[in-house]
Amino acid sequence: MFSTAKAQVFLRADGPGNTYELIESVLGSNTAGEVPDCAHPSFGRHITEAFDSQLGKNVFIFHIHVTPDNDRCGGNIDRQRNEIKAHGPSPESVKGRNGETMTYRWKFKIDAGFIPTGSFCHIHQIKAGDGDDGAPLITLTPRAGNPQKLQVIHSTGSGGTGGEVASANLSGFKGVWVDVVEKIKYGVNGTYSVVIKRVSDGATLLSYSNNNINMWRDGTTFCRPKWGIYRKLTPEIRDEQVRFADFCIAKGSTPCPDDNIPSNQPPTASITAPANNAIFNAPASISITANASDADGSISKVEFFNGDNKLGEATASPYQYAWNNVAAGTYTLTVVATDNKGAATTSTAVNVTVNGGGGSNISLSAIQDAYVRSGSYAATNHGSTDASQLVTKLNPTSPSDNERQTYLTFDAGSARGVTNATLRLYGAVADNRSSNINVAVYPVSNTSWTESTINWNNKPATGSAALSQVTVTDNTSRYYSWDVTDYVKSEIAAGRTKVSFALRSLEATDPVIKWNADEAGSNKPALVLTTGSTALPLKSAGTGKEQDEIQLNSFPNPFTGPAAVQFRTVRSGHVRLALLDGRGQVVQELLNEYLQPGQHTVQMNGSGLANGAYILQLTNNGKGKTKMIIKQ
Repeated sequence: MFSTAKAQVFLRADGPGNTYELIESVLGSNTAGEVPDCAHPSFGRHITEAFDSQLGKNVFIFHIHVTPDNDRCGGNIDRQRNEIKAHGPSPESVKGRNGETMTYRWKFKIDAGFIPTGSFCHIHQIKAGDGDDGAPLITLTPRAGNPQKLQVIHSTGSGGTGGEVASANLSGFKGVWVDVVEKIKYGVNGTYSVVIKRVSDGATLLSYSNNNINMWRDGTTFCRPKWGIYRKLTPEIRDEQVRFADFCIAKGSTPCPDDNIPSNQPPTASITAPANNAIFNAPASISITANASDADGSISKVEFFNGDNKLGEATASPYQYAWNNVAAGTYTLTVVATDNKGAATTSTAVNVTVNGGGGSNISLSAIQDAYVRSGSYAATNHGSTDASQLVTKLNPTSPSDNERQTYLTFDAGSARGVTNATLRLYGAVADNRSSNINVAVYPVSNTSWTESTINWNNKPATGSAALSQVTVTDNTSRYYSWDVTDYVKSEIAAGRTKVSFALRSLEATDPVIKWNADEAGSNKPALVLTTGSTALPLKSAGTGKEQDEIQLNSFPNPFTGPAAVQFRTVRSGHVRLALLDGRGQVVQELLNEYLQPGQHTVQMNGSGLANGAYILQLTNNGKGKTKMIIKQ
C-alpha cells in the first residue's frame, strides 16, 4: 500500500506478492534493483512480504544468504547487498535538495541471533545521488565487538570521515521492533538528528542530534535514503533476515506520524463459555458464548470456529452459538470478531473434550505433592514448610539460583481401559507483572519420593521432553489442564499404576505461579481418567488427514553439525520452524515467513549446540508438528 499527502510519501507492505512492484510504485523505477536475485535465482525474490504477529500487520523481509548472494552480480566478490533506494528516476518527493529539510521514519527488526561483522554491515544509508556519491553521509551499522553495537556513522565524503557519532549496545535491538525517526537539513552547515525507540514500550534506545554538521557532497544535486542489508563477507556471518515496516518520507515541516498511515483499531474477542479444557459426554450439546467489542467502531459479526471449520456466526449481542450432537473427540474452539471497517481479531483458543458414550470419569487426588526450590533453599523440604501450595518459577537472572518446580504423584489403582488422562491444577500468576507464561509437564519415572522429604537436591530426574504445556494467562485463579494420556496409558500397560509428574515454568518471570496443593482444602490437584470410551485425537485445526499430511523430518538424526530439516505443508500461509531445548525454550528460529504449499528444506547449523535431545517445532496456519532430534 502507498499514498502521498502534501509533502509525505508512505510505503507499507500489503501482503505477499508483487513486492518489487509495490516498492517501485513509490520510490520510482529500479529502486528495488539492488538485490542478489541474479546470483541466487532458485530462492526467488530476496525481498518478500509476510504478516508479522508482533506488529499485527504485513511487513517487508529482506533476505541475505552467505552463499551464493553477492553485490548485484557485479565485480565485487567480497561483499553482498540487498537494498532499496531512492535515486535519479525517483520522484521529487523522496529527494533531498540543498537547503531542504527531510524526515525519514521507519521500523525495523533484526533477529535475536543476528551476527554483525567487524567490517561494514549497513542496514540504512543516506547517500549523495550524484557527484561525490562514494561514501555515504550517514549509516546505521551493526558492529561486531565486545559489546556489539549499533553505530551511527557520519562521513564528510572523499576528503575524510567523522566516524562514529553515536552508538548503543546491539543487544537492545535484537529480536524486537524499533521505530526510527531521522531528521536532516541538507547542506554543508546542515543538521542531523536520529531517535530510535523500542515499539513495545516506547523506550529510547539511541538518540543523537547535531545542529552543525556537513550533510552535503561536492557536485551532488540531491541526497537520498537506502534501506536493507549491505555487508562484508566475513567468516562469522550467517544467513539473515532483516524486517522493515512503515516507511515514511516527508519534506519541510511536515512530520511523519507515529504509525505512518492512520490505522483502524482492531476489535477484541474472547470466549466466555465453555471453560478451557471442559469435558462433555457424547452426543454433546455445547453452548459457545463470546464477548466482542470495538474501541473505534462497531462489531459487524462474530464467527464461531472448530479448528478451521466455521460452525456459524452471530451479528448482534449476545454472541452465542449452540453446537449440538457433538461426537467424541478433542476440539479447539475460537471466535473471530470483525468490525465495521473489516479489521478482525481471533480469540484465544479454548479446548474441549467430548468423551464417547458409555465412558466414565475417575478423578484421582494426589497422594504426594510438593515443590522444590534451588539456590539457598536447595535442602529445604517445602512439602512440610509450605504444604498448602505448589509453586513454579523460572528465575529471570539465574535459573540455577531461585527456580521452583512442582512434583505430584497419583495412584491409578486398578483403572483399566483408560482412553484419556488429564492433569488439572488450580492456580494463577502471583501478581500482574507478568502474563501468558507457558508451563510444561514432564514425566517422572521414579515414584518413590515423598512430599515430606523431597527437596531440590534429591528431587527425581524428569524426562527430557515435555508431555504437554499450557499458558497461564494472568493473576486470576482458575483450573489449567495438561493432556498426559499417552504417558499414563503406557505406564498402566507396563503394570506401573503410580505415575509422577513435574511442572516447570518455561519463561523467566519475577512473579511466581502459585498452585493449590492437596492440603489446600479446595480446588485440589487432580488426575482425571476417562475409561470405557474412545476419545479421538486432537483436531486443533483442519481434518485429521490434513494434519497427517504436514510432514517434518531432519537428516541426519542423530546429528553432530549441520542438518537438513525437510517439511511439507498443505496450505499456503505463515510458517514458523523453531528448535527447542528440553525446557521448551527456543534456541534457534530456523524460519518465520509466508510460504506456498509443498516440500521445503531448511539448513540447520547444530555445531554450537550442546549434546542432548531437542524438539523441532513446525507451525503452519495454526496447525503444528513436532519431532525429536538428538545432538551427539
